[in-house]
Amino acid sequence: MGVRQCSIAAVLVAFVAAACSGSSNPPAASSSRSGRTSAVPPQSSPTHAPSPTSPPSPIPLPRGQTASVETDPYPFGVTVAFGKVWVTSHDGQSLQAIDPVTDQIVRTVGLTVQPGSVVSGAGWIWVQSRTDNTLIRVDPTTFATKVIRLGGSGSPTCSIAFGHGFVWVATAPSSDLGTRGVISRVQPSTGLVAARIPVRGFPCGFASVGAEEWTATPHGVVGMSVGSDAVHEVPVPQFQNGLAWLGGAVGGHLFVAVGASGGFSTVVYRIDPSKGTVTGILHRPSDNLIPLEVATTGIWFNSDGSDQILVVDPATMRVTAMGSLDTGEVITDPTMKPTELWLPDQPGNVVNIDPAAFLHRKG
Repeated sequence: MGVRQCSIAAVLVAFVAAACSGSSNPPAASSSRSGRTSAVPPQSSPTHAPSPTSPPSPIPLPRGQTASVETDPYPFGVTVAFGKVWVTSHDGQSLQAIDPVTDQIVRTVGLTVQPGSVVSGAGWIWVQSRTDNTLIRVDPTTFATKVIRLGGSGSPTCSIAFGHGFVWVATAPSSDLGTRGVISRVQPSTGLVAARIPVRGFPCGFASVGAEEWTATPHGVVGMSVGSDAVHEVPVPQFQNGLAWLGGAVGGHLFVAVGASGGFSTVVYRIDPSKGTVTGILHRPSDNLIPLEVATTGIWFNSDGSDQILVVDPATMRVTAMGSLDTGEVITDPTMKPTELWLPDQPGNVVNIDPAAFLHRKG
């Protein structure tokens, strides 16, 4: 089972940063397998010399996992870019860079906020703040950070994205699905907010199709023109004012997971945004679906609560394969390639997945 069973508000709106206390006499530090240092209590000297022992044998990895790297607590967002794997630690308030060749953490960047999703674009790493209305830009070479203040009020929702040369951030004044949200379009080089686009309803997720960047709300899907910032709202009555999460796009179609108000998703819709029509439906009434990765070869979902990974064929809208992993409630970069897929494995690891070995084919 997942390490947490939080409410939907805990996944979609900012968390309140928790204060932590420290000791004036920290315990000694020892190196962990991930290259970090971890605190361990001092030990008394042995009364006799220890017997020589052989180094412990490595623990075999589960089926389909090619690497497992220990991270700061509760890895949340993951992306692969600039020759590294980038992982945000929700509880550790950090961004960690992993060398996928050595499977070692090469840098930990401390943050002053609880981070959410992480993406790359225009030569930078971008980190969502789940504490306040800011965005963090990270230099992938020097690891220097810049805090970008988005202005206005509200808290970030769901995820951030990079598309059409801009960073896209959705915010809302509350977790109420009937609220009016704002989409901020951020210029990467300057870090300035190029536009603030109001949308009707709680916006969640992004995808690039044609000349528009799309998001989803409880009322339907919304396209935003990059040139004019004009809003193109396409009603989808099947959403029935439920929480709609846009996972991504394949072949010009949008894939939106929808659940009842206050709950996770149980139905996935394939939508033609040019016509506003639903062209495919997947019903999973017993699964709480969270989108993880979107590709032509399959759309990966985490079924929160069952520790199952489901892969859906975007052409047939059927579950074609499954795997088992305790990802928990996370928001990974849906644009990761299946050949370089890293996913959280709670409570404090990320694992590299070999889809061919990890998945059990259905049918």
